[in-house]
Amino acid sequence: RHVILFFKGFQAGMAIYEEKEPNILFAAMLVVFVFVLAFPLWHIGDRDLFWNEGEYAAMATEMDSIPPLTMAHGELMPYEYPLYPLLVSYVVKAGLSMKFALRFIPILSLAVLSVLVFITCRRAAGNQAAAAGCAVMLSTMLVAEKCIEGYPHMLTVLLIFSGWLLWFNLGQWTGNWNAAWSAAGFFAGLAFYNGGWAALIFFSLPLVFQKRPLSIWSKLNKPGFYIGCAFIVFFIFLWGFPRWNSGVDTPFKMITISGNVDFLEYIGQIFMFPVDVAIRFMPWTLFLWAPFCPAIIPLDKNPLFAKFLRTAAVVTFVLLWVNPFMKGRDILFLAPVLATLCGL
Repeated sequence: RHVILFFKGFQAGMAIYEEKEPNILFAAMLVVFVFVLAFPLWHIGDRDLFWNEGEYAAMATEMDSIPPLTMAHGELMPYEYPLYPLLVSYVVKAGLSMKFALRFIPILSLAVLSVLVFITCRRAAGNQAAAAGCAVMLSTMLVAEKCIEGYPHMLTVLLIFSGWLLWFNLGQWTGNWNAAWSAAGFFAGLAFYNGGWAALIFFSLPLVFQKRPLSIWSKLNKPGFYIGCAFIVFFIFLWGFPRWNSGVDTPFKMITISGNVDFLEYIGQIFMFPVDVAIRFMPWTLFLWAPFCPAIIPLDKNPLFAKFLRTAAVVTFVLLWVNPFMKGRDILFLAPVLATLCGL
């Protein structure tokens, strides 16, 4: 009898228990504290340049033309794009060291991405989601390894994710598809100007494969869509015209694919890519299945937004999987989408 009464009381206590929302100010301060400890700005200029950082340093030093050309040691760097070295050159002109400037841009991009994930998750699902999503964004092995390197990838990820969020927010939540397409085109153009044709593909295809009610095909015949296309064309010519005008390159020659593909290495990549992703997203790998679990999907607080992000994540994953020129840092394209989904 006493045992039965105990379990009834336990069940009643469980029924009325609700987990409290964390204080938003405390959560934000904790995230900032963790970010400052993980990526201390006062140390990022101590380490010597490595890998291709020296090439970006040379490009930033030689950014003296308008529009800028990606020149290093007097030679054109054909597979590089101007935005990242241009920003680095501005940081150096402000009086900071080259090594600091090269790594400051990726870390600043990560900080802005974390803020975007925090705000987006909070608007969609509350303070808990904001804290969780931001924690995932900041603490994967992938981000910890790649964010401190002086490469343009983190900035490209920021531009692509920002464009996606603006497209969804302005279009689906406010109904202003003209503004949505214009903003998406502007950020797609910036992404191209920083990451090239690959960035344009990674920006566009996740939107192409969206399903109803987010399918783009019924939303193309709007003035904003043509304005967005005009932004993209503008940035393409801003990149291509100085190459042609200086006589160092044939216009748009770089649309062609570069590099050689080893077939056996490519087959190995096909088999090992899911494992590589799982390792690089530790310690949160076990949580990544939840947003795609059929049993959990009906519990989404914002099902349409979660559907949009799931589609973007799946398309990006497949693009990376089948890309024979994929590098480890390219997996960063998945980071903000998966972080936001985990938070939701």
